[in-house]
Amino acid sequence: MSKGINEAWIIKDCPVQPPTLTEAEYFIGPFQHSLSDVEADADTTYTFDGIFDNRIEQVQAELNTGDTALFPHPGLYSGGVRFRSVNGEWSIARRFEVRVDSPAPVTVVAAEVFLDEDPGVGAGIPILPEVEAPSVRITDALSLTGITPGLHRLKIRVQDAHGLWSIPRGASFEIQTPGRINIVAAEWTMKSESEPGEGSPMEPADGKFDAAQENVQAIDVMPDWSSGDDRVIVRVQDSTGRWAEDFVEDNEPPIALCKNTTVFLNQEGSAQLSENDIDGGSKDNLVITNREVTPTSFTCADLGSKTVLLTVYDFGGNVDTCEATVTVEDNLAPVITARPPDQTLEADESCQAEIPDLSEALSVSDNCPGWSILQFPSAGTKVGLGNHPITLAVSDKSGNENSCTTTIHVVDGQAPVVTLNGDALVTLSCCDEYTEAGATANDNCDGDLTDAIVTGGDTLITSEPGTYTITYTVIDAAGKTAMKSRTVVVLDDCPAFAGIPADKNMDWRITISEAIGYLNGWQQGANPIALAIRAAYIWQNGEYYNLDCTLTTPLSWYVTPSGGQGGPCTYCE
Repeated sequence: MSKGINEAWIIKDCPVQPPTLTEAEYFIGPFQHSLSDVEADADTTYTFDGIFDNRIEQVQAELNTGDTALFPHPGLYSGGVRFRSVNGEWSIARRFEVRVDSPAPVTVVAAEVFLDEDPGVGAGIPILPEVEAPSVRITDALSLTGITPGLHRLKIRVQDAHGLWSIPRGASFEIQTPGRINIVAAEWTMKSESEPGEGSPMEPADGKFDAAQENVQAIDVMPDWSSGDDRVIVRVQDSTGRWAEDFVEDNEPPIALCKNTTVFLNQEGSAQLSENDIDGGSKDNLVITNREVTPTSFTCADLGSKTVLLTVYDFGGNVDTCEATVTVEDNLAPVITARPPDQTLEADESCQAEIPDLSEALSVSDNCPGWSILQFPSAGTKVGLGNHPITLAVSDKSGNENSCTTTIHVVDGQAPVVTLNGDALVTLSCCDEYTEAGATANDNCDGDLTDAIVTGGDTLITSEPGTYTITYTVIDAAGKTAMKSRTVVVLDDCPAFAGIPADKNMDWRITISEAIGYLNGWQQGANPIALAIRAAYIWQNGEYYNLDCTLTTPLSWYVTPSGGQGGPCTYCE
């Protein structure tokens, strides 16, 4: 057990955090630990000035040492200070001393000591100072005859020339029996009626009980205390089996130890920090009653390194702080809630299509605002026929990424172009020769398709007057069809029939009936004999005939095989 341990009181305001202080006061006069005794001195208290808005406050007061009602003469005076919390409860009083000097120094005229229990002022073992002076040295030896072995407390106080006694000061010591006596156990309790061995165990700071004097600390870091005031009893047991008991006054602050940590923002863009996250093993000579961390919450605005404060309280009201670096990170990737739909684009004259900007059709959400979108291939890129995957990558400010893919279908939506060679309207006289001029064809994707043109339409017969349509059709690889047409007009100006007159139906063929009929006409004097004979000759030699304009009639009509006969356009100019 550490030296200088004596009576103390614990202020317990709430299980988690001490409430805000709202008032403070002090008094000069008899000092008692009990709240009831202190409240009885209300007519001698004074309130501090200032604003109370925190759980920890520094207060000061101006003492008028000239007030003879409080300080009737020079010397040492004791008093206390206490605080009221927002819940209306007063703390126990904390003791202080006031020394009032006179023009002539106040001298110490007496001193006394006592062991363990205070017998009251003037009832201790008197010790004479070497001289009477404001500061004296006491060298008297104290007889320890009859004192039982074990741990004891020795305290001393002095009296000034005005009869005032000082607050006792002292230390602990041990009287050992033959053979070394060590401390072997320690415990604490808040139950004064409890028996030794029934308290909560404590452990030595160095990990083992092996000395006559040990620094001990509570194993239970956070007792389940309710609001109010209480006292802590610490007992130690020596190797002889004896228990010693003390009320503990804790004037030693805890040691706050911090560790750096990293917190990650959640889907709502916030993160919470607890005391355990940054406490790197804070410790106290007895019990840590509370820990606070400020701040405890972080948002997207806090990304990066932040300094936080850990405040550690012990049951004696002592406080220590440390700082830790908290790195606030966002490790959640943006969420793509809707991707651009697939699109179909028609190729242009160069058989390509331009990739559009698809980022505006992308719906994104993220726990932190602000992200960028990259498109691959980028908007404006020219692509040819086919299916082209387009990737959209989303990156937030913390470098988290997500992506999706859509498809651009480029198709050939343009038909080929057919161009006529020559005029679209051609006019011919009957029996004129028609020369086919043809056409050309080109496609944006397939190029020159002239060789693929199919010529169709009407069958042109120049010996038959009328209007004819000639078509030129081509189909590209995409199945797109193009057609152009040409109109040919055959005028009704055909020459008269130039065949032998016996050919009644003008088909350039003499049948038996036509030959006989023409002979009959000759016999009746209607037809020339030469023509009748020629008609009969043609019939007898194959029926079919043609016209040779170089010969004289009727020899100009000559026999020909079927298919070689004359036609509507057979005549001599």
